[in-house]
Amino acid sequence: MRFTGIPVYYYPTTVILVDDKIDFLTNFSLQLSQSMVYKLFSQANKALTFLKQAEDSAHVSERSVGIAAEVGGNPLTNHTLTLNLEQITDEVYNPKRFCEVAVVVVDYDMPGMDGLEFCRKLQDHPVKKILLTGKGDEKIAVKAFNEGLIDHFIQKNNKDVVELVEQNIAQLQKQYFKTMSEELRSMLARNTASFIKDPVFCDFFEKLLIENDIVEYYLTELTGSFLLLDKNARPSYLVIKCYEDLNIHYEFAADNGAPKEVLDEIRSGSKIPYAWDADDYFRLQKPEEWQSQLYPAEELHGQEIYYYALIKDLPTEAVQTNRLTSYSKFIHQLRSEE
Repeated sequence: MRFTGIPVYYYPTTVILVDDKIDFLTNFSLQLSQSMVYKLFSQANKALTFLKQAEDSAHVSERSVGIAAEVGGNPLTNHTLTLNLEQITDEVYNPKRFCEVAVVVVDYDMPGMDGLEFCRKLQDHPVKKILLTGKGDEKIAVKAFNEGLIDHFIQKNNKDVVELVEQNIAQLQKQYFKTMSEELRSMLARNTASFIKDPVFCDFFEKLLIENDIVEYYLTELTGSFLLLDKNARPSYLVIKCYEDLNIHYEFAADNGAPKEVLDEIRSGSKIPYAWDADDYFRLQKPEEWQSQLYPAEELHGQEIYYYALIKDLPTEAVQTNRLTSYSKFIHQLRSEE
């Protein structure tokens, strides 16, 4: 799978498993990770109905992009694309976000409607598709993959089939969110947040998520900050600045009477500025208040130099934690209903 960067936002989703043999479905699902949410369908037509009725995250991306007519321009031809990342961040308060389906795993050999026909009926749906095949179905699966009908295929009798399915689900879930946010990612990479397509930064970002047990994230600023949530919805922020960003902050601080110590820390990149309320950004009056807006930072050398800070002790105004539904709570509720 070619490198395409990281999504603008990501959260765990529900996996659909389709096979006419209910015993296989049950046994297979029992071997999957307990952290995975799935729905089982032994009838392909019922799975299709469910998928076509379910909402998808395209609405998240669509809500964040708008078109505004330019003042004084021709209202028919002069327009500006507007980007509102608050619409994306607000998805963290949507308790149904984990119900979204990003990946479907379907058996090829089914009566009435085989796996390929099932996938054809989903060609206009953004869901990613994994086809389970028999020994003699490989040529058919390769042709379907080359035609774009499926995103991956795995032999059903492979001794490592469960592990392979889990690995591909994880990859395709990320690819799903990359696809859904591609317009946003292209706009950002061309103008400000170029790091989202920097291989060095993306490798660093993936490791940071694993080390801190992060399961969902949302870009909150054009210059680069992510709201991160672990499985228990404990929030943290990853603040990212490039050298040009630091220069802008340095000049602003210098023009507004910041102490020399603060200026030196910003200039060197040993600390980076961040304010939870953008409207109050560096709107400080007392010299000692500047230090409260600075966070210890580290350097990352990629296509350019990045300065980043992982902030775990968030003020109450940063996130409305009382409105959050954690992934752990979502899974627990599902298990209790089974």
